[in-house]
Amino acid sequence: MSRKRTLIIIIICISIVSVPTIIWLINSGNLSAGDTNRTPVISSYYPLGDPYINETETQEFSITFSDPDGDPLSYGWYLNGTEVGVNVTTYIFDANINPNGTYTVKVNVTDGNYVVYHLWTLTVSNYTVLGTWFITHNHAHLEDLKSIPISWINEAKKNLNIAYGHTSHGSQLTSGMANLDAFMGGNNIYLFGPSGATIDTILEFYDYNGGFGGALTTTEAHDLGNPTDDAWAAATEEYLDHPSNPGTNVIMWSWCSIAGHNITRYLSHMEYLISAYSAGGSKGRNSSNEVKFVFMTGHVDGQGIGGTNNLQNELIREHCRTYDRILFDFADIESYDPDDNYFLDDNVDDGCYYDGGNWALEWIVGKTEMTSTSDTIHNEPNGGDWYQCGAAHTEPLNSNLKAYACWYLFARLAGWESN
Repeated sequence: MSRKRTLIIIIICISIVSVPTIIWLINSGNLSAGDTNRTPVISSYYPLGDPYINETETQEFSITFSDPDGDPLSYGWYLNGTEVGVNVTTYIFDANINPNGTYTVKVNVTDGNYVVYHLWTLTVSNYTVLGTWFITHNHAHLEDLKSIPISWINEAKKNLNIAYGHTSHGSQLTSGMANLDAFMGGNNIYLFGPSGATIDTILEFYDYNGGFGGALTTTEAHDLGNPTDDAWAAATEEYLDHPSNPGTNVIMWSWCSIAGHNITRYLSHMEYLISAYSAGGSKGRNSSNEVKFVFMTGHVDGQGIGGTNNLQNELIREHCRTYDRILFDFADIESYDPDDNYFLDDNVDDGCYYDGGNWALEWIVGKTEMTSTSDTIHNEPNGGDWYQCGAAHTEPLNSNLKAYACWYLFARLAGWESN
């Protein structure tokens, strides 16, 4: 007869970001003195941290696991204690059918003797609640642009001095902005460029496509990852400190592909620059000449919610939520069409292609197009719905949306409280 023994239960915590994986014993009666049964192992899980999502989004949770003894395993998902999935490795939370609030998502894996589980805290809200400075698809509709009082557009043109470093993907913003004024009626409202230095009716904007700073820098820097993860930060500091700097008070940089780049280093550089060039910082700035820095996510890549680009982007979003930073959410904007249909969970890429189609090409069917800046009979005041413009790697409609979001950002930076 085998002799039963008293077991001491050890709780093992593997702390990464969210609540750790926990192990506990559920059936000591099956274990005897010489038993060598080992616990199941959760080898990976997604997301790595506690996620925040918009009230119109979905959030995928997934795990991989195994049993070192080869025992059959059963597993289940729980939302606030209620079972929502059995023997599936993925659970998708849909915020469209769940109200704003905080949720506990838990997954259990058991071999009949031991249970291991992982726990996340999910927060559902609107980005504008969690991050006052988040510019997302919620600010990238034509109606969002039209909601900005012209007085605040004028304030932006009068008071902002913007330097923007980017390569081809980042040019989607400026390409969309280039034809926007013509689309909106050609009233010289949405004009931008270096001539804003002497003309208050033009936004002073320095567009550095492929070589930041021009004659004011010696550091070669093209975008946030080219040629290195550090070059852009060195070039920014050199540019701002140059005696001939034109009075820049807003710095924007974009990514080419964000995959493979050191996001921790990016965030660290940004925080140093914010500290140094804010009022009272080490660079001697005050409230009249401090510099605002705009964080940016990278483009979507066709790998969906669990893809490398989105994981990188989530690290930036989480940082900006935590520290209330200014974020232009490049990826979020191109994850939605103008009717707010969501495509990241359908593996949308930077060309607007998703599993089953192309949201930009589908949306323009039956819509009125302004074919060029001279096509005034199809501009917005005459019923135009979208306009042709440059669109590197993507469709013109995507550049349209980013242009609307840019002016929303500029008005906010100028002091507009928005809606």
